[in-house]
Amino acid sequence: MKIRAICFLIFWGLTCWISIVYGAEGTYTKIFGGSDKWDSCLYDHNIDVDTEPGNALLIKTELISDEMGNITDATRENVSGAIRAKKELIVPDPSASEAALIIYTGYAPKGPFNIEINGIKNTVTFDQKRMLTGGWTRADIDPGQLKKGLNTFVIYPAEGNSIQLHIDNCRNPNRSAKSIDAGKTWDYNHIGEQGFCDGEYLIRLRLSHYPSQGEVLSDYICTGDLITDEPVKPVLKLNTIQIKAALALLRGTDITLYLRGGSTPAYDPDTWDIWKPAKIYRNKDQRQHDWQFFQWRAVLSTKSGFKTPSLRGITVTATIDVTESAGKQISADVSKNRKIIRGYYNYAYQPYEDNRLKHLREYFRLDEVVGGCSSEFEKFEVLATWLRGQWRDGWYPGRTDGLKTPWDAWIALNLNSDFKASGMCTIYANTFFQCALAVGLNARGNVLDHHFVSEIWSNEHEKWILFDIGFNNHSLRTVHMELDNVSLSSVEILQAVNSGKISRIMLMTPPLWRKTWRGDQAKEAVLTTPNNWKPRVGIPTRNNYLESWLPGELQHGFGQYSYDGYLWWKKTIIPEDEEYTWHTSHYRDMYWTINQAQVFLSQTGNPGELKVKLDTVTPNLDKIMLRTDGGEWKETPQEFILKLKNGNNRIEVKPVNKWGLDGITSEVTIQY
Repeated sequence: MKIRAICFLIFWGLTCWISIVYGAEGTYTKIFGGSDKWDSCLYDHNIDVDTEPGNALLIKTELISDEMGNITDATRENVSGAIRAKKELIVPDPSASEAALIIYTGYAPKGPFNIEINGIKNTVTFDQKRMLTGGWTRADIDPGQLKKGLNTFVIYPAEGNSIQLHIDNCRNPNRSAKSIDAGKTWDYNHIGEQGFCDGEYLIRLRLSHYPSQGEVLSDYICTGDLITDEPVKPVLKLNTIQIKAALALLRGTDITLYLRGGSTPAYDPDTWDIWKPAKIYRNKDQRQHDWQFFQWRAVLSTKSGFKTPSLRGITVTATIDVTESAGKQISADVSKNRKIIRGYYNYAYQPYEDNRLKHLREYFRLDEVVGGCSSEFEKFEVLATWLRGQWRDGWYPGRTDGLKTPWDAWIALNLNSDFKASGMCTIYANTFFQCALAVGLNARGNVLDHHFVSEIWSNEHEKWILFDIGFNNHSLRTVHMELDNVSLSSVEILQAVNSGKISRIMLMTPPLWRKTWRGDQAKEAVLTTPNNWKPRVGIPTRNNYLESWLPGELQHGFGQYSYDGYLWWKKTIIPEDEEYTWHTSHYRDMYWTINQAQVFLSQTGNPGELKVKLDTVTPNLDKIMLRTDGGEWKETPQEFILKLKNGNNRIEVKPVNKWGLDGITSEVTIQY
């Protein structure tokens, strides 16, 4: 009789997101967990918080890949006749309920083809419905043919057909090879047509099993929050800190806990200690910095693809010396204090110091284009209309036969005047957001299924909003969209369309073309009717393309998507877009906040004064400005002492970027 793996369980009931227990002798406890699906925390693409609400698990899917999909239409391999293509992949754990080979072919293969998996021949019949989001061919394979370690996949056509592969040029790991003699000999260094490539075929493996690990992070935690929910924190000194996990472990699984902390509201290598196992930082003599803020991290791991640990909650227990300040009681109204929302994934912003950004602004006189605008949002609308007007021949197909214009506004606008720059949604959107960046506005690129748009950060609306510069191939119109008078982000549009609200979506054009109509009646919107947006939304994780074209798709828009550096919004627990690594259903991962400052208040021990600390995420930050009781704005450091007067004390803070543009103002009123 088989003996089942023993389940070790530690569990307690969690009835709310955060509970605070005041303990004797300066012991304070805070619990993270409950039924909110960990929405207040961060986690990577290997974490599943939806299958068992309240529990964080490893997600039951993994993509194994050796390349990022940096290709062009010339880095290809036409496999026919005696030509064979071999791809080797390291599989640490082959145990899986299902497996699929994901192959970038660009277009549908001609007829069936063969896949030899570790010497076992399989004939695959292509199914158009299984072509995923375009360009990628999905071939179901028997996971029983896989083995631990190096696996070999040999691909060649059956019945005299052909199949096209593509190549990412990278010298390592050197696990792709070509044979021109039906597999008798192999060349790992000369692949592709004419043998000029040395890289990896875009062949990825999707396994239905649990990945080896994933991580959950807390947001930055103010140590004073362990003591009180009041916005003004007491004078404190963290002595010991300990974290424990409520968890369920199967044999071969584990959850490892880490801590880091420091004196500033967000991580800074000069003011914070680095990540170390939680037990190391338990005592104060093991910490270099004063932990006024801290962060915990839980790494879920497994040695078996069929098992996952379960994280049900995190308890933080700390002993803290608390000193009550002398003098009158201090309270504060922080209802207008903007909270910074961060996502899990890093994002790279175009730097102000890049001279090409300056040249773009000056040569095309962009300051004059937006100079007469009365608001930030109007600047976006005017800039969008001006930019779309540069391509008066719309999507003229003759342009796509020449240079495939890169994501570079300087090149696109200079070539466009001579009708040599491609005119299509990808070029419109990228040129627009780079021009916006050049005048100090914040914007980025965004994928809507097979259409490319922009999203702007609006200080006025305090959110990301879709802007479509390539709305129509025959019209100069540009649009954003509203639902119930609220401007929408791309994911909000996707959610509205999929929930049956398409008839309520309004397409809004700038004042020059002011006209509104319901989304399902937008006959002019041949390309971008919201009906086309049901499948997917994704974002490149940077907007600094003027600084560097790579990594990315140099010919994006002229073929199917291949690059594996986008972050995709998923509508299901197991991502539908199986060919990509990064997926999220956590809204803050795609829609973090910028251009605002958050205020943190604590007592100093002296009557009538407070310590103020500021945190901000502002691309190309120049300074933070402070105004007290409606007086003059003055530059301020991110930490200062505030002297209080009797009654109300109002402070306002706002970031200013290197273009001199103000961010969003936070306001705090302190009663003394």
